[in-house]
Parts: sequence; structure tokens; C-alpha cells
Amino acid sequence: MQVKCAADNVSESQVEQCWEEVAGDGLQVSSLEDNLPASAPTTELAYNAVSLSNTSLVNDQYYEDSRRTIQSYVSAESAHALYGFGIPHTALR
Repeated sequence: MQVKCAADNVSESQVEQCWEEVAGDGLQVSSLEDNLPASAPTTELAYNAVSLSNTSLVNDQYYEDSRRTIQSYVSAESAHALYGFGIPHTALR
């Protein structure tokens, strides 16, 4: 979160807010900083990993694939919300 978010110009406060919303899922949690290990991880999480038992570096390809998926979803939903009810529907004859 620290490296990738900073590269995407996401502020520390936005990262912390995301941490609280995602990690806490509505419940109060300690800060992201309090949950980070004392030293940065050195192992990379495999692209197809099914569990996370240690803090790891994100796989670059997985991150980019996930990022593109989220960006596409947000773009499509934003367009739908903006134009979905403004386009009149006409029946074909």
C-alpha cells in the first residue's frame, strides 16, 4: 500500500481511510502503521496465491491486473450513473 499508492498519487490519509474501511469492515481497527511489520517484506506474493499468512510484497502483474479491473469497473459504473437515466429509450417498430 505504501509503495503502490504513493506511485498513484494516493495520499497517506486516503490510504489510512481505505485501511479503516476495508480492514475494519465497519469496525474500529488500529492504524495501518500499527499493523505494518518493523521491516519491509522481502518476499513477493505469488500471482495465484490462495492464502496470505505473512506480510508480502504484491506481485506486480497481479497488482496491475487488479488495478485495471477496478479502473474499468469505476469508469463503466460512473458512465452508467451519469448517462443511464438520461438516455431516452425508444421502442423499435
